[in-house]
Amino acid sequence: MTSTQLLSLATLIIGALLLFFGYRWFRILLAAAGFVLGLLLGLALVSKPALLAWLVGLVLGLVGAALMGFFYLLGVFVLAALATFLIAGTVVGMLFPAAAPVVVLAVSLIGGILGVVLQRYLISGITAAYGASQVILGLSGLAILRAAAPPAGAVWWRRLEPPALPTEPWALILWLVLFLAGFLYQLRSRRLHLPRD
Repeated sequence: MTSTQLLSLATLIIGALLLFFGYRWFRILLAAAGFVLGLLLGLALVSKPALLAWLVGLVLGLVGAALMGFFYLLGVFVLAALATFLIAGTVVGMLFPAAAPVVVLAVSLIGGILGVVLQRYLISGITAAYGASQVILGLSGLAILRAAAPPAGAVWWRRLEPPALPTEPWALILWLVLFLAGFLYQLRSRRLHLPRD
């Protein structure tokens, strides 16, 4: 198995877990997202020497994880905005490739605010939507689905995805079916575990 196939398999597994259990694992997801954001910030701030860059990245990653864990609402806002950014970037990139990044950023801020106001439903929806996207990306990377090549001159956030999402209509239908299954499962399982009055 090649490294691309291993990455695709990991993407598929993580996507499936997010799709069906995203709300239940949300606090862990917040801390992980804070760590990754801090790590990337540290690596961006210090480029050389490599060891120093990684040390700064790890320290900022731990700080990010702690902040996201302690400041729950800030974490909800940041993660909802980030997930909305990734989803909006993918959808806008598929439907309107020439759209300005400002549109995606504005939608991301709205997604962050809605994440705070409608936590239960939006967290389940965002994790199901992002999980469905990752399942399709993982399947594409494993060559189970035919992956589309990124369009020439694609906006910068599209170049971050390992394989590109397929752009055929069936891919959107598959994404919608996966999203609905994951979202409804998360809502149903959450209701089963709520304390009784």
